[in-house]
Amino acid sequence: MTTLAIDIGGTKLAAALIGADGQIRDRRELPTPASQTPEALRDALSALVSPLQAHAQRVAIASTGIIRDGSLLALNPHNLGGLLHFPLVKTLEQLTNLPTIAINDAQAAAWARVSGAGRRCNRDGVYHRFHWRRRRCSERR
Repeated sequence: MTTLAIDIGGTKLAAALIGADGQIRDRRELPTPASQTPEALRDALSALVSPLQAHAQRVAIASTGIIRDGSLLALNPHNLGGLLHFPLVKTLEQLTNLPTIAINDAQAAAWARVSGAGRRCNRDGVYHRFHWRRRRCSERR
């Protein structure tokens, strides 16, 4: 099953198609909208996922801020400020027509580390702490 993984941060939005084998199949990045309005975030997410969604069966989101009942509460005014109670899961379900889950990015990184998923390495690198950067096997601990 292929997952459309999304990372929502204060400076960039990133998305990747992750195959059942854990390999990154495709990825994209866009800047986080400067206007910090719900409409701007929805439009940016739509642009981010539209080229990828047809190849996925589900969506998983890691986001800065508090995730409660599928909604994003961005409390830091310098980091997605102004987005109180943004319906993150509902928005992505509407954009993709796929089942969607969301979790805070720090919680996602902790889960990956504890479960061992954050320690895997392959020829393309690992999805390390929910950032799209390549790492060589020799760089891991």
